[in-house]
Amino acid sequence: MYYQYLIYHLLEHHWSGGGNAEREHLMGFALASPQTHLDGETLFKAPEVAIKNQKAMKTDESDAGRAPFMWQGPNADAVLIYGEKWAEIHNYVSNRLQVVHETKGATKQKKLVSETQPSWMEFFLEIMRARSWSLLYPAPGEAGQWATVHKELYQVPEEFKRPAKKAQKESDLNEPPEIEEPFMRGEDTPALSNIQEGPIMQHSSPLQSILPSRGILPELPDIPLLDFEGKTMTWQEFEGQGAGYSNILREKVGGCTASDAGRPRKIVGGRTDDLFCLKGQEADYIGDLIPEEEEVIVGEKSTAKAAPGKEDVAKALPKDDAAAKEDVVKAAPKRAADEDDEEDAVPARHEHAAEAIRS
Repeated sequence: MYYQYLIYHLLEHHWSGGGNAEREHLMGFALASPQTHLDGETLFKAPEVAIKNQKAMKTDESDAGRAPFMWQGPNADAVLIYGEKWAEIHNYVSNRLQVVHETKGATKQKKLVSETQPSWMEFFLEIMRARSWSLLYPAPGEAGQWATVHKELYQVPEEFKRPAKKAQKESDLNEPPEIEEPFMRGEDTPALSNIQEGPIMQHSSPLQSILPSRGILPELPDIPLLDFEGKTMTWQEFEGQGAGYSNILREKVGGCTASDAGRPRKIVGGRTDDLFCLKGQEADYIGDLIPEEEEVIVGEKSTAKAAPGKEDVAKALPKDDAAAKEDVVKAAPKRAADEDDEEDAVPARHEHAAEAIRS
């Protein structure tokens, strides 16, 4: 059933013909509504459908308060991510770790994602904020979730396990140093919060009877939008927040100076070079682009602007240099006459050659 759910949403929000600008901000689909915020402790409350959006969301009284929502929060349990977004995430993590290795002793950033989750979720959150991406989460309801993670089998991510404290021995001094971490970490091994796992969706019902609004999917602009802190935002606020965070990210972790961080950069699909100032890499600033050959619009036709002629050259000279003007003007006809003489001389040479052959 979860496969049908994913295909149904892919066809509607990714492959259908009638698109909208909000599609660029959707990076994939999650199969379960979050129970806590990113800190792993604060309970997450899904947004309710606003009255003014109920008509746009095609919501009836039986579905009041049940609606899918877009949240700028990564998910490590069950999620589908678009291929082009996945490639860009890989490029970001590669550049991010390169900066960490090149910048020794850099200030560590505060962790926003709980250590009960894999460390890569922190990098996911960074690029989601910089690119104004979000995941589409299903509407919470009594029917259950499309997927869940069994808590009794949970294990702390190995990167966040703390070794048992022991007295330092002489042999410990010869051990290699720990790998530099880009984020601040707690002192103790994290513990999973005591939250019950959600029930699984029963697959005995057809898909349209499980989804809100009898399976009629809403348009992305009509779906509630939440930032990474769970605050409801408009799309304009969401994009503005992303642009501002990109400047902060370049300065804090991208290796850029404060002056370079605020300059707009050219964004290339599948790449995140615009968020970094790497060694040996030339930054592509938008303001530094060299304009192409100037065009002159004549009616409905567009033609390249002609090169300056002899009159333009003469006018460009100083007014008091009258002799130079006359020389420039006179030189053009003379050169033209010389060219005519050369053209007349060509047939004559051909005639002499023909007579030599006949004789």
